[in-house]
Amino acid sequence: MYADAYEADIPWIRKKQQVRVAAQAFPGEEFEGVVTSVNPTLNTMTRAVRVRIRLKQGSGKLKPGMYVSVKIQAVYTSGHAENDMIAVPRSAVINTGKRTVVWVYKGEGAFEPRLVQVGPAGTVENGEQETRVYPILAGLDENDLIVVNGNFLIDSESQITGIAAIGYGGALEVDEQ
Repeated sequence: MYADAYEADIPWIRKKQQVRVAAQAFPGEEFEGVVTSVNPTLNTMTRAVRVRIRLKQGSGKLKPGMYVSVKIQAVYTSGHAENDMIAVPRSAVINTGKRTVVWVYKGEGAFEPRLVQVGPAGTVENGEQETRVYPILAGLDENDLIVVNGNFLIDSESQITGIAAIGYGGALEVDEQ
């Protein structure tokens, strides 16, 4: 079978990766396969690359032209040991366009904006639950407490008080009261 992988997902895809395919026509069923090739050319209209997948036995139910969901099992390595990677929920990351920021809880109601470097977005599975995450390449320690929900409210408030400008490197002066 063929699948289209969006541009942002390309760093995750390699030959010989295990694949699970689900179709609306067969709820609750998954078909297993393996990536056999990744087209080296990006389709400029769809912003996707074509991925060829060889499905294992039992996949004869799938018909040409069916829409399916494909999950490719990938491990992010980027120079880190597999179990040493820090990953945060996507909701924790604010992309300002020039910088990527995560709000860190400092205790007693205080928060600090932290510039981080993120890797390509992915999904972590924990049993039946999936969490969309970014791997953190730099900027956070594993014991940092981060804001996962409501970070836009903190960010908005900090724009008013000037705290964000300090963290983002744009403040010349802040009047602390």
